[in-house]
Amino acid sequence: MINDIMTKRIAGFTAVLLGMSLLVVAGGEGRNIALAEPVITGPDKKNIHTELMLREHSLKKQFEKLTQMMLIVADDLAKSEPEAARAIKQAVNQAQQAFIDDDMDKVISYLGKGLTSLAGTAQSDVVEELKKVLKTLQSSPLSAEALDKRAKELEAFLDRIKGLTEREKRHQRDARLAAEGKQLAKQFRELGKKLEGLIKREQEMLKETKGLPSAKDTIKKLAETRREIRKLIKDQEALAQASAKATPGRLLLASERQKDLKARAGKVAQKLDNLGKGAGAPAKAAESAAKDAGSAAGQMSKAADELAATNARAADPHQKQAIADLKAAEKKLTEAIKKMGASSKASGLAKQQKKLAGETSELSKAVKAAEEKAGMGSKSPSGSKSNLDKASGNMSKASSSLGEQDKKAAAGSQQKALEQMRKEAKRLADLAKKLEDAAKNADLKRQEDAQKATAKQTGQTAKDMKKSSKSGQPTPGQKSAAAAAKSMQQAASSLSQGNASAAGSKQGQAVEQLKKAAEDLERAITKAREAAQEETLAKIEQILRDALERQKIITKLTDQTYKKRSGDKYDRPEVLKLAELSDGEGELAEKIDGALVRIRAEGTTAVFPMVLDEVHEDLANVQNRLAKKKAGPLTQSVQKGIEKNLEELVDALQKEQRRRKKKKKGGGGGGGGGKKPPLVPPVAELKMLRSLQVQINKRTLVLDASGRSDEASGTELKLQHKIVAKKQSRVTKTTQELDRKLKQRTLGGKVEPKPAPKEWKKGEGS
Repeated sequence: MINDIMTKRIAGFTAVLLGMSLLVVAGGEGRNIALAEPVITGPDKKNIHTELMLREHSLKKQFEKLTQMMLIVADDLAKSEPEAARAIKQAVNQAQQAFIDDDMDKVISYLGKGLTSLAGTAQSDVVEELKKVLKTLQSSPLSAEALDKRAKELEAFLDRIKGLTEREKRHQRDARLAAEGKQLAKQFRELGKKLEGLIKREQEMLKETKGLPSAKDTIKKLAETRREIRKLIKDQEALAQASAKATPGRLLLASERQKDLKARAGKVAQKLDNLGKGAGAPAKAAESAAKDAGSAAGQMSKAADELAATNARAADPHQKQAIADLKAAEKKLTEAIKKMGASSKASGLAKQQKKLAGETSELSKAVKAAEEKAGMGSKSPSGSKSNLDKASGNMSKASSSLGEQDKKAAAGSQQKALEQMRKEAKRLADLAKKLEDAAKNADLKRQEDAQKATAKQTGQTAKDMKKSSKSGQPTPGQKSAAAAAKSMQQAASSLSQGNASAAGSKQGQAVEQLKKAAEDLERAITKAREAAQEETLAKIEQILRDALERQKIITKLTDQTYKKRSGDKYDRPEVLKLAELSDGEGELAEKIDGALVRIRAEGTTAVFPMVLDEVHEDLANVQNRLAKKKAGPLTQSVQKGIEKNLEELVDALQKEQRRRKKKKKGGGGGGGGGKKPPLVPPVAELKMLRSLQVQINKRTLVLDASGRSDEASGTELKLQHKIVAKKQSRVTKTTQELDRKLKQRTLGGKVEPKPAPKEWKKGEGS
């Protein structure tokens, strides 16, 4: 508990801030410029603006003094009153995170330009942020560690709720089977009978297909050539798409691939030309299609030349024209094949087969709906096809083959379809028996006991959620969990009365209530994580900002001390100063180590921990060099690198704090219980990597210059080269790690190697 003295101190801070809030809102002489612009003209208007600017300057100075005093008091109370110290520091961090002083500067700037309305709006923002600071002072804020702990507690409850939800779904399925098992079994048997009818029809289709007379040689050749053209169209479209995005090096490979397609198109044109030497309509169609294929080959040749010159834009129209020519040839062959087979028995079978494929697809949908109703949905991986879907696909293939007068290919597809249909028929019969047995052997007493056990566990979870919150408020989702426990008890009561149908209804209600509890918990988890990150951002930014200011002083003093040396030696005062500066770098290393521990514990950034590690090592390096009286250009270069890294880190953290502040003002919110978002966005980490690489380059140049000027010994240069090499290796590894994390976020956590596009590889099927 906070003692009386501390209570008075916090109350004093609160009163001062409250007074400031009222002064900020009051524009002068009782006017509220945040709400309405004063009606003043001429010199008076200028005077009121000047008065308000002076008042705003005064308020800003009071605010700065107040926050400094609060930090001093917090440090004094750190050991005796840790809770009070944490409350004060939290309020200061919140004020810094909200950039209240920046907003005050905006007010002054607007007033100086006579923009009273904008100044009023900015003042309103200041008031709102100060009110939040007051609220923080009057409450007991949680540290980042406490918030993380709270998030983990909520995650544990979420896991329990999810487990209970799955159990309740099983209870609901058992009750449904007990109540509707016989009816559901009957439905599956009826679906099985429909399937048997389709199987008989497909068997007849297969028999008729095998009895078809051999197709005319001309139709077979036309159909075979059409398949080649269709494959050419597909490959040319893929190559055109890939070429548009290819690098110059890839365009050379694309050129070789284009030449291969041109050769294939030429062969197709020759085949068609030979077919066109016959008689009748098919020969005329082949002759015309041959010209189209020949034209396509010519366009492909031109495209290949442009690709070889790495001119993808110039190749594009030739590739498009080649595709258009091939499609024209494919259309002419299709029309010829249709005319030749229109009166044939195979053409009639093709239509029947297509209709049967549609009926099989519809039956597949009916089976899936029945399984869903029975609570026995498919356990197959997402996107996988059912037996009936596969059978329908094979029937469609058979229909296409029959249209091309290819009875052998059609019979093969029909045989596969029959195998899949028979497999499904057996599965439906097994399901029907399982449902009948479940209804016949339903043990409602056992179901009742199981339901009571789940209700008891759910009720206990609701109680645990109620008492877990130290704020006195129930844990989010607690009410829904308690309601679910009540619904489960009612379901158990219905089971005891032999009413499985009523029990199933209550169980469904319990499932929905548990889902609501899970959603509430997920939102609370996201909120706790965001609050923890905001706390961490503020604390780390403060540590690094202080370290940066201290480092700038040490760097300046290092340069001054170095310039005071006598030749290559230092006098006693300078030696003592170097020792003092060395200790100062050591103290900074300890502070950076504290920030490093925090950011590693937070765990969502790949680059920032590495940068802090670099800073820590550089500080230790400089500490040793100053202790050895080495304060020259190399040492100062390392110090400048430390400053640069700290500046980059502070800038990134401040930008992220501003972004989050803006997001909150705009009413934006986080996700729902997914993975913890990164402390800083990837773009900030990428900028840090670039900055590190630039620094490594500069350090390398400094080392080179030091070697040429004999400033550093060979041993010293060797050591520094090892340090730079280690930095380069670390940047490389961290870049790879960041790349992996970005791919995981983009691909939903799944990272797969990306092979070279097939259309760039030379040779068919390579």
